[in-house]
Amino acid sequence: FPSHDKTPYSGRFTKGEFLDFNPEVEIILHKKAFLTDFIDGSPQGFGIFLNDKAKELLRGFYLPPHKYHPIKVMHKGEQILGYYWLHFFVDLYQFIDREMSFYELIDQSTKEVSLKGNIESEGQMYQIFKKYGGDFRINIKYHFMSQMPKYDLFANNIHVGYKYMSEKLVDMIKEKQITGYDFVEAKNLFFEIEENG
Repeated sequence: FPSHDKTPYSGRFTKGEFLDFNPEVEIILHKKAFLTDFIDGSPQGFGIFLNDKAKELLRGFYLPPHKYHPIKVMHKGEQILGYYWLHFFVDLYQFIDREMSFYELIDQSTKEVSLKGNIESEGQMYQIFKKYGGDFRINIKYHFMSQMPKYDLFANNIHVGYKYMSEKLVDMIKEKQITGYDFVEAKNLFFEIEENG
């Protein structure tokens, strides 16, 4: 498991903006950890830690606006070269169909839906997670309009922490034996298809 002595965020960092400097990031891997191409733990979900092999693979895929920052990875007292923080961000709220997207609060003890509503804003969802996150399971269904770019990789700024990859990218990661990620099919994303007249 990595431990982060330094974080890529400073007082000059604002969500949705790229840094104009290389932050000091040092990851110290546990001595029993295996070196992987991806390293879990990029803060707040806005990017991923990866090495040259994974970086090269991503060159052939459609990514949101992004920037690579070199980072320091230490393993068993030695620095492992060729790792980066891939910082990317897309504001999903601008692409959400608010009438079709909703959240549900599931009571942990009764397993029943206690509250259900439409996703209206980032502030609203932040308050819901802050108020109910410990006592309720929060299910979210996202319905994106056809204007949503078909990125092969993006992070979720609604439910921070989750990263989504296209099936095409997942297949290539498996084919090239890129290590460090486990995949679960996302069943809560729905995309409108633009009709060609």
